[in-house]
Amino acid sequence: MGSPDHYGVELPSRCLKLLDAIWANAEQVFPDHEEELGPLTATFLLSMAIPIVNLPIERIERRNGARFDGYIDDRNLDPKLSERMHVCLGNQKIQNAPFFLAGAWSYFRAQLAEPINISDGFPDEIAIELARPDAVVAASTLPGSQWSSILRNSMAHGGVVYLDADGRTARHRPAKFFVFVSGRFDRDDCGRPIKLNSVETLRVSIPQFREFLRAWVSWLNGKPAVD
Repeated sequence: MGSPDHYGVELPSRCLKLLDAIWANAEQVFPDHEEELGPLTATFLLSMAIPIVNLPIERIERRNGARFDGYIDDRNLDPKLSERMHVCLGNQKIQNAPFFLAGAWSYFRAQLAEPINISDGFPDEIAIELARPDAVVAASTLPGSQWSSILRNSMAHGGVVYLDADGRTARHRPAKFFVFVSGRFDRDDCGRPIKLNSVETLRVSIPQFREFLRAWVSWLNGKPAVD
């Protein structure tokens, strides 16, 4: 296929087409000797989601407010989309965005007395907070800029966790949720991070995350959210 005219929209659309076209095949692919864990659909979904979410954010939303034109700047290719993204991923509540799925997302910010490492497993105390009803309310009332920043940062830096049906670390159990984790740091006088002080977390079920990707791509293309 030829080079796209608008990477920030066409690449996500192409990735969604691949996701839908190959999904049935991915459902037949299992980890070696671990069929009880289910197929590699979560892995496939996440691999397609990273460009679907991050490319338009990086090439459009992150350019807003820049002091000079960027070298990856798609804003002028579709000014109406640029304005929609500026509004929805700005200071308004994310629940007002057409692509937001009510009740699908949970949010919790954990203040840390000691640093954590999600490679050692996702902390139960954060998992418990993400399962509370008020975490769903907290997610829906986040500013669009904060919600999108957590997603972008976690995908760009590998801050993604699989949780099982009980909302706990999914080692040796089928994954049912993604958690996107974004660290916040104390910084020195030069702005360099020196200590992790908190983590912001967004949780969503894997089926609802796939539904969100459909709604997101439809919105990027100026279409109503699909069912």
